[in-house]
Amino acid sequence: MFTKELVIALDNGEIDLAVHSMKDVPTVLADQFEIAGALERAPVSDVLVCSRAASLDELPEGATVATGSVRRQRQLTWLRPDLKLVDIRGNVPTRLQKLRDQDDLDAIMLAEAGLVRLGYDLESELDGGLRVIALDADGFLPAAGQGIVGFEIRADDDDARACVEAITHRESMLLLLAEREFLRLLDAGCHTPVGVRSWIHDDTLHMAGRVFDEDSTDEPTESSVTGPAAEPERVAGELFANLS
Repeated sequence: MFTKELVIALDNGEIDLAVHSMKDVPTVLADQFEIAGALERAPVSDVLVCSRAASLDELPEGATVATGSVRRQRQLTWLRPDLKLVDIRGNVPTRLQKLRDQDDLDAIMLAEAGLVRLGYDLESELDGGLRVIALDADGFLPAAGQGIVGFEIRADDDDARACVEAITHRESMLLLLAEREFLRLLDAGCHTPVGVRSWIHDDTLHMAGRVFDEDSTDEPTESSVTGPAAEPERVAGELFANLS
């Protein structure tokens, strides 16, 4: 839904470059397209926005939380099975206004990167006394590609590739390759309840994954691995192989 019109324009030659929020991009692209680069990653955490608590643990028992993400829903249910979860749609300002207007809604969940890029000051209360609480990304795993803006081109367009490579942030691109490979191996997409966290330190790629069954409420399978940052697909393969 978020990428279709851009991909059609790219395929028709109306544009040479599509700019995406990478957590919304399908895991497998048609052969004529490729993700050629990415900007530096923004904060990866999910955030809880509410007025009645200072943390996820402090939300009242039975509180109603709105999110349109199945990954967030499953992790919330796993961590706080007492919460009531409801769906929510719309852009960020629309969702914030729904939280202000609906008395039966206690909190919503958003991506920290989206709020940062829209210029919200997360250190201060938002209009209506709303607080933004960043959840620890090591405990509440983000979506693959969360916080990364990526560039899609036609695979045979060398000029577009050269332009993209000139502005690509290498570390963010390595993380993106690793996380998308993990999704590919799982045969998962942007609507599958999968969390994956990756970071690079001293040329070592660290990855952690958490996968929920789409058709049951069983405990998730998890794994964590490290490996050479220059081999992101191989490290992702080990993460997949070690799921238990």
